[in-house]
Amino acid sequence: MLTTALLLVLAAAQPAPLEDYRDVVALENRAAQPSRTRPLVDQDHRRAIEIAQRLARPKLVAVLFQRLGRHLEATDVQQAVIAYETGLRALAGEPGLDVERELDRLTRTPKGYTGRNDAVPVDLYSQALSTALDTAEADPLLTVTLLLDIGNAYFQQPQLDAALDRYRAVLDRPEIASAPRLRAYALANSAEIDRQRGRVDQAEQKLRDALVLFQAQPSDIEARRALVVLAGIHRDRGDRARALDTYTQALTLYGRATDPRGEGRANGAVGRLYLDAGQLNEARTAFSRAVALGEQTDDQRSLWHAYWGLGQVQERSGDVDGAAASLTRSLASIESSGQRLNTDEGKKLTVAYHDSCYLGRYNDIYEAPRETLRRALPVIELVEPKRSKDRGLCCGAGGGRMWMEEREGKRINVERTEELLATGAETIAVACPFCMTMISDGVNAAQSAVPVLDISEVVAERIAR
Repeated sequence: MLTTALLLVLAAAQPAPLEDYRDVVALENRAAQPSRTRPLVDQDHRRAIEIAQRLARPKLVAVLFQRLGRHLEATDVQQAVIAYETGLRALAGEPGLDVERELDRLTRTPKGYTGRNDAVPVDLYSQALSTALDTAEADPLLTVTLLLDIGNAYFQQPQLDAALDRYRAVLDRPEIASAPRLRAYALANSAEIDRQRGRVDQAEQKLRDALVLFQAQPSDIEARRALVVLAGIHRDRGDRARALDTYTQALTLYGRATDPRGEGRANGAVGRLYLDAGQLNEARTAFSRAVALGEQTDDQRSLWHAYWGLGQVQERSGDVDGAAASLTRSLASIESSGQRLNTDEGKKLTVAYHDSCYLGRYNDIYEAPRETLRRALPVIELVEPKRSKDRGLCCGAGGGRMWMEEREGKRINVERTEELLATGAETIAVACPFCMTMISDGVNAAQSAVPVLDISEVVAERIAR
């Protein structure tokens, strides 16, 4: 695996024979072979970068770092960020690119982790890379595509403020005037961030603008990802009929595009829509399709959500054994995709886990949910409220307090939420839908922005595509 230090090394430029460039081409062609193992692909990319640096061809170096970043995204998104940004730095000083402004902007952008409010995996737009190195090296939009890749990698961390700034940088570039498709990409990706942040009107306008640009292209299949985000907006507004209609339009385009990974993610979103409405048969069909496509493409981020949804359907339908198998498979997908991610400042992510009465005091299950978080996310730091485990405080729902007002003192859920917030945790994790409701209400009462998430959502929020 490449280290930051290695990625930043720039060898002194010196004359080299033509065979050196041929070696770069050969190494990159070998790295693209499906049978090549990931460690060997890493070596091929690294060697190609070393040769390109000696050739003193900054744009070629940038192209190679971009290819390396795409390779790393699936397993180590933080290293992918480093690769993309190093590629951008390689372009510093190139006439007419004004990359120094972008580098300065990078240093000034906050890069702390930001919670997401949506567990459905996102299918982001990215530019397909040219297979020909000379074509990629001469691409006048290289800076733009690098900025888009940096934004996508930050999105996956998730570092949404940094991602949004990168998408804005794409839209600010003068080259974007001649690249309507890339402009649509940046608009649609940034719209998803706006949607997750509750800025749905702003998100919808960006999507409408993106769809106009897509419709002007020779084929309309590029609109499929934007339609999924637009369907999410309709869902957030409670307009299930429009959401379902828009998802159906997107799925039709996914089928035409032969894009099984994106189609699987879209089916997962449809399943979630049906599940929330209590339409279990329809939800089962959608989640089963998402599972099949996720297995076909080995999309672990899609699989955790699809198996989780299928397990929820099975549990509500009385199939306890099936639910247990599906939810176990969901956790296996989470663990297989977990990554050790830190903020740029090396700060760990703090999570406070609230023990539900059903798992804890009724079934004596205290360590399993905590161990799930530790194994899937070694980077997190679990913090405990003053009352936890067998001495934990009920959220109040089990005693009927969800529907009752207190006659004396404060509400139980408010009391418990104050204990959880007092830990200073960046996220509160729960494992019970009643706890989710009560603690979320308590957080709102405290006017806090700390997210309250299901334990699977907490883990999934930190894994890459």
